[in-house]
Amino acid sequence: MRKETSKKDISSDIVKYVRVKQAAEFLGVSVNHVYRLAERRLIPHYKSRGGKVLYFALSDLEAYVTDTYVMPIAEAQQQVDTQLIKAAL
Repeated sequence: MRKETSKKDISSDIVKYVRVKQAAEFLGVSVNHVYRLAERRLIPHYKSRGGKVLYFALSDLEAYVTDTYVMPIAEAQQQVDTQLIKAAL
């Protein structure tokens, strides 16, 4: 016999989209900052049909965080040195 899967069961196991408050908590910023990022189209988002509620895919939030990686100076210097050696050959 097959068990029926309810919407509640699915949403409790898999969270793919979050609202502004949860997005702010995930990113470690204020709710206002998330609204500014969305307004400037710096972070992908979805609007409800009425346009009043914003939703963010967790995968997009993770990509936003990883795209803002700041390289340590030692790592950057190593890359520069490698490129200079390649250019000299």
